[in-house]
Amino acid sequence: MYDYPLRDTILEVDLDKLGRNIRKIKATLSGDTQYMAVVKADGYGHGVLEMMPTMIENGVTYLAVATLNEAVYLRSHDVKLPIMILGNTPIEFLGLVAKHDISIAIVSKEHADAIRNYAKENHVKIKVHVALDTGMHRIGLAWDDTKSLLEILRCTEFTISGIFTHFTQTTLETDYAQFEKYQAALQTIKNAGLPMPLRHVCSSQPTVKMPDCHLDMVRIGRVMYGLSAFSELPTEIIGTFRSKVVSLRHVAAGEKIGYSYIWQAKRPSVIATLPFGSVDGYSCQLIGKGEVSINGIRVPVVGRVCMDQCMADVTDIPDVKVGDDVYVWGDGAHGEYTVTDLADIMGITRGELLARISRRVPKVFIKDSKVVTITDLV
Repeated sequence: MYDYPLRDTILEVDLDKLGRNIRKIKATLSGDTQYMAVVKADGYGHGVLEMMPTMIENGVTYLAVATLNEAVYLRSHDVKLPIMILGNTPIEFLGLVAKHDISIAIVSKEHADAIRNYAKENHVKIKVHVALDTGMHRIGLAWDDTKSLLEILRCTEFTISGIFTHFTQTTLETDYAQFEKYQAALQTIKNAGLPMPLRHVCSSQPTVKMPDCHLDMVRIGRVMYGLSAFSELPTEIIGTFRSKVVSLRHVAAGEKIGYSYIWQAKRPSVIATLPFGSVDGYSCQLIGKGEVSINGIRVPVVGRVCMDQCMADVTDIPDVKVGDDVYVWGDGAHGEYTVTDLADIMGITRGELLARISRRVPKVFIKDSKVVTITDLV
């Protein structure tokens, strides 16, 4: 491990912004509502292990991931908080679930039956969150399948950790219609005289838009990382993808550059080579669309985006030089695209944009305006 990144291209993660975001979100919750941090896909690409102390310091009490390997990864690095797997967990891996004290989602009646059979045969109890399908039609028991729901809640092979649903976020009206179905299922539990599990329905957007639905816990993902812009709850973008100019070339008018010669200079031009490309997360979808900011001036990326490099037309930047900082995306403070800008141009979600960042891009973590941790391939 080196105390400096081994590339000019880095993802800078501001832990102070992360802490402020968590505190701001928590301030909107009642004192009894738990904060579940959704840290799937390596914390939306930001580096989950390095962010974990900041999350815990600021009041995160529960973690959510998408897959078993993500959960085991956290446990193998001594993360002690309760962990829930939001998606399907294959039955053959339930031994690891029990060993590492992980809660899993029950995604169907058949899934519940298979988990119960495994638990009986192996004399273990499995922690579960019961998913209810109230309209997303992705996972879960049908909200009105009261027979199956009560059977699961009465099953002695399960430790019932929670009961949840997921809103489609189409409109507030459709989300509240889903919430009514969820509440009807809860009434079935009350009528049966069974203990009420931990109730959670709100991911990031509903947490902001539907404060009356916070219940026992909220599941916070993209808004915690500053990836969603809500006027009711503005949070800060915590990541900045930046690099440096590594070469400058003077190109005559009419000359073409790059693979397939898809860009031609219309005037005498200065072309900067930038040391990042498609496998670093800067997509070929940005050909003819992408821009970067150098010395506060936004300039176009030209030619074909290569695997490891791309080029920008810096003709209009006075005194541009090798070593100048290049801001690809961030919070816009240096004239660069925000995460939202770039994701919209590419036609993808902000979470996907972050998740595309390669492991070979070093992450530099900032706290109190100082570098506190660097992660790299070596």
